Amino acid sequence: MENFLTNKNYKYSDKKADIPNVVLSLMKKSDRTLKITDSKGYDSLCLSDDCNDGFIYNAKLNFVLYSESEYLICYTKGGVGVHGVIDYYKIEKKTINLTKNVIPPIEDTVNLLSRIISNPRSEGK
Repeated sequence: MENFLTNKNYKYSDKKADIPNVVLSLMKKSDRTLKITDSKGYDSLCLSDDCNDGFIYNAKLNFVLYSESEYLICYTKGGVGVHGVIDYYKIEKKTINLTKNVIPPIEDTVNLLSRIISNPRSEGK
């Protein structure tokens, strides 16, 4: 994944349509409850574990970085505790490698950073 990001030989998208069906099916295999959407499906998106009828999706695509054989997909998933997920797929001939990372929601990270910046440790204490 590091080479993929360092070389910057990828395209950026925030559309689910830019994720190939083979990768979408792999995502579904690794998480059977995953129902992901992009901005077009927001009206049917529910990120809580208490969704009424009418909600179809439980995950929101943040972005995808992709090349011919590599896909880094970042999305927010709901359910018991909203969380971020980063999936990295590398497809080589008949081998598919998946790296999955669960990350805290962006809001938590931003709150932590703002607390660190506004409350620096005092020197000498």
